[in-house]
Amino acid sequence: MSTSLPPSIGTGAAGNGHALATTTQAQPQEEEEKKLSFLDKYLSGWILLAAAIGLGLGQAPAIIKAIKASSVGTTNIPIAIGLILMIFPPLAKVRWNKMRDVFADTHLVALTLVMNWVVGPFLMYFLVRI
Repeated sequence: MSTSLPPSIGTGAAGNGHALATTTQAQPQEEEEKKLSFLDKYLSGWILLAAAIGLGLGQAPAIIKAIKASSVGTTNIPIAIGLILMIFPPLAKVRWNKMRDVFADTHLVALTLVMNWVVGPFLMYFLVRI
């Protein structure tokens, strides 16, 4: 009876099914590096540049006044919008077809709810008081 092995598994010299070391394993990594866009390639630099611009703008009195004016109660609307825009893309990649499996584990769901809605707020409150 013949079984097919994954491409990374060979029969080796002894025919024992050990993985074979080949030079083709380095090629996909090189190809992946070539596929990076200009923005992706220098992402760390863009992040540092954005942080520096934000710190610089935060020193301008007009910007500070505009930020304070755009707050409703204790919520700053531009920051709230920015957070939503940062959080949404990962949420868009949720595998919704797996939700039934996740919620089937009631112990996991209960533990998550208790940690996030009971333990978390009290922990943050006490950490602020330290």
